[in-house]
Amino acid sequence: METLLKSVFLPCQNAKYGCTETVAFGKEPTHEKDCTFAEYCCCPVQYCNYAGSYIDLYLHYVSSNHMTVSEQIRDELCIGISCGIKMNISDKILIQRATFVQRATVERLLFAVQCFKEPFGVYVTVSCIAPSIQEVGPFSYRLIYTVDGQTIIYKSSEMKKIREVSLQTPQDNYMLIPHSLLCGESLEMRLCIKMLNIEHHS
Repeated sequence: METLLKSVFLPCQNAKYGCTETVAFGKEPTHEKDCTFAEYCCCPVQYCNYAGSYIDLYLHYVSSNHMTVSEQIRDELCIGISCGIKMNISDKILIQRATFVQRATVERLLFAVQCFKEPFGVYVTVSCIAPSIQEVGPFSYRLIYTVDGQTIIYKSSEMKKIREVSLQTPQDNYMLIPHSLLCGESLEMRLCIKMLNIEHHS
């Protein structure tokens, strides 16, 4: 049986990011640790099949025709400063760009603000499109939604890093806005992304 398993070859888990290697059964962890595609991320734009490093992904996004006119004139996010954001619930996703200095290096990242309309209300979550590596982040974030004098504040102690945008309603790390507090199909919120103290975090 063991000999039979050794003769079984499986596709790399990073196949969807471009890896064409097949790996012998049991050797997957070794290969995936050193796989060139282990840090690749997918473009968050629907129907775009681009995958690359988080650095190249940022360049791809801003240089392609992905950005709408409003995105082109909208300022980038300022890390550590609360910024107003506006999105339509039906759009489901809003991509925010940020350029900042981390460890004496200029970083350019994409952040995905997603909303999911469900029976209990609208779930809103924010993620960093990047692999889980020490060179990126970590970040926390705060969302504030105010309507008719009522305010909902959500604070996330650590933002999730994702290599691919999911269309599944999140199970954690989200702000829930009840339908009774919605004002049409538009969401206007304030978002503040902060870089966590690396030494304290570790």
